[in-house]
Amino acid sequence: MGDGIQKKYALIVNGDTETRHLGNVDRAVKALRAEGNYDISVASPKTPGGGVEHFEAPNREGLEKLLSGMKSQMDDDDLLVVYFTGHGDSGAKGEGCVALPTECLSLSSLSADLKKLSYGKRILVMDNCYSGSGFNLFTDAKTTVVSQGSPGEKVSCQLFSPFFWSDQVPDADKDGKISVQERFQHAVLKGQSESLLQFYSPEPLSFSGGVAARPFQTADGKPVEVSNGKELKTQLARLKPGQVALIAFSADWCVPCKSYQPHFEKIAKQDGGRVLVIHAEGKGGSEEDWAEFGVRSFPTVAFVDWNGKVGKVADPMDPMASLALLAVHSPEEQIKIYLAKLNSGDAKERFRATLGLRAMEAKAGPAAAALGKALRDPDATVRLGAVWALAEIGPAAGPAIPELLKCLEADDYELVLGAARALGAIGPKAKSAVPALLKRFRSDLQRLAQSSVANSGLNPALNLHLADDKAFELASVLVGSAVRIDPGNSELLKTFLEILRDAKSDYLRLRHSVAGLAKMGGGAAEAAPQLLAMIDDPQIGHNCLDALAEIGKSSPNTQALLMERAAERKLDPFQRFRFLYTLGRVGAPAAAQGEALLKMAQDPTEDPRLRKQALLTLRKVDPSKIQATEALLASFADVSLLFSKPKAAEEPPPAPKALPRWSFSPSAEFSGRPGAGGAGFGIAAGYRVSRQFELRLGATFQGMHLPKEDVPADFQASVRFEPILHLFGAPEKSGVYLSLGEIGAYHLFANGITGGYFAPLGIGFSIKVAENSQLNLGLKGQVHREKDWNWGGSGQFGWVTRF
Repeated sequence: MGDGIQKKYALIVNGDTETRHLGNVDRAVKALRAEGNYDISVASPKTPGGGVEHFEAPNREGLEKLLSGMKSQMDDDDLLVVYFTGHGDSGAKGEGCVALPTECLSLSSLSADLKKLSYGKRILVMDNCYSGSGFNLFTDAKTTVVSQGSPGEKVSCQLFSPFFWSDQVPDADKDGKISVQERFQHAVLKGQSESLLQFYSPEPLSFSGGVAARPFQTADGKPVEVSNGKELKTQLARLKPGQVALIAFSADWCVPCKSYQPHFEKIAKQDGGRVLVIHAEGKGGSEEDWAEFGVRSFPTVAFVDWNGKVGKVADPMDPMASLALLAVHSPEEQIKIYLAKLNSGDAKERFRATLGLRAMEAKAGPAAAALGKALRDPDATVRLGAVWALAEIGPAAGPAIPELLKCLEADDYELVLGAARALGAIGPKAKSAVPALLKRFRSDLQRLAQSSVANSGLNPALNLHLADDKAFELASVLVGSAVRIDPGNSELLKTFLEILRDAKSDYLRLRHSVAGLAKMGGGAAEAAPQLLAMIDDPQIGHNCLDALAEIGKSSPNTQALLMERAAERKLDPFQRFRFLYTLGRVGAPAAAQGEALLKMAQDPTEDPRLRKQALLTLRKVDPSKIQATEALLASFADVSLLFSKPKAAEEPPPAPKALPRWSFSPSAEFSGRPGAGGAGFGIAAGYRVSRQFELRLGATFQGMHLPKEDVPADFQASVRFEPILHLFGAPEKSGVYLSLGEIGAYHLFANGITGGYFAPLGIGFSIKVAENSQLNLGLKGQVHREKDWNWGGSGQFGWVTRF
């Protein structure tokens, strides 16, 4: 908790006795004294010339004593300045360390020690060799970090620190404060160090504790608008050392960009001023307009620093979180940080690590094995983040192939889709994945897609439509990846042809098998006859022609086959026209067919429309003939190329299916007559005489209650014969039926009574529940004869199976 007062504390650590390093300590103390009333703690071989409040020897014990004293005094409102100078080394783990006389303190341990202190704002300056290796150990929302050198770099502090701590730093923005960034800019320009200096600041802070002016603050707080590369470069030229631009790339036709824009404007109001916020939107342009900035899709958010280095933002919703990593110029160091986060116990941290690695694209190749392991993460979002990161890494993601193959067998649609994309991006190194991709392609993709939208909240009709789209996308990716990996694989051609020849193949498989053959190009020449046979298919005919055009570009046999079909006069003119047009799409590779095309164009007995199209095709496959055929083409000026699509030959109506003749029916039975009532079960067998008429023979077994007889409880068995007329619907469908003149006989065993009955009319209802299966409910009125004549009734509820 704070006390509402900003007190200023400084910790300076130097383990070396060289004059330049002792001088750095003196200059820092002097600069801090000039900026405010600092409580300064120093661990160094020699006491600074100006004197300090706390001084200890440069060792672990002395540093712990200083930190303990600071911890007892500091609170959340205070400003903390930390300065590490002297010598440094790479350390045992390559994370950098500060050299003391007896040991080299790792930057990770120093970072942990400093986190124990309470502070509101923190400024950290490091000029040791290898200090860049630990840069990201200190970056957070409250800390400004300055480091001389990129990770693993040896530096010369005399080319930086004297100018950084100088009292001659100009107030560039004329706000009355010397910000840390202004000191950094002065040191970079004056020192001329060849090191890749690093700077990160969540806000323009000064050693006086105040917030300096925001150099890029706009009047309305909105981003600077640019519409082309020239305007963008003009804005980037404003950046000085330590300054960064945050850019959102979009296009005026991009729908997702429109939804992201309000959020980006909010970021500009919150963080603009300290960074140059730019909205780069092309008018009717494409991603290629911004390709030099790494833009491959819209929207893309990126940082560009004063050196022109582009850093992709991992999470566009929180771009400032990526700013610290931009300052680390070594991809190896970034990977190290993300790998540590991948092992975090917090799923959100692990997911953010996958986003960061995804933004690094191919540079994240060394993390492929770890991302492969993350595909088994218990959290679904982490698994998806890992698989999409691997897809962006591309060929360097080879070490993750075994885990990606396992993902292809998952029941998670998004995971399967991502794994297929990643394997395709890996390319030829993933040849072992082709059989698995084809197996998944032949599986029930519709079921997998439906499971992914089951909880979408949409109505069933929209769910079905969405599932169809998802199944189509997955099939496209599976086929595309398999062909991309190994376009000459014989299993591809075999699988696609088997699907095309199988009469039971659905549209999804047919459509994408044809697309796969097109992607294979000349390697699928063997499939040309099959594709030609399917060009009249109403669903995929045009796709077959597309595939033939692609195959023909590298298959002379396919070119010749197209020309042969185009010349067949027995074929319908419209079909021949389609073959000519497809041959024209092949283009220059089909130049060998030029003579045959010219012959057709010059044949006066040929259909004028086909002559004209042959001429147009000739000019496409052999441009050298354009001038020589001008006059001939002009003679066809009035010839229309419109064709009436031929009507398909009428097919005879299908032969009626053979109807099942026999039936079997178990049922629940109930009956009643004066002085008797009962219930039980029955069975019946039936035979259909005609489409609407059948005969049934059955038996019934019932327990009876006879209050007027000698034995009130009795058991009754009966047999019956029953003609049935189906009024509405055939016997195997839902409908209404009549029972006409049922006759039967029964015997009551305990009372020794035998009787008979006649049911002149009954009505029933049948409900179809499956092919040749129904539920029946029937009611009948009866006339009985036992000792005398009487009336009664019966009913039944049963299941009918027909065969």
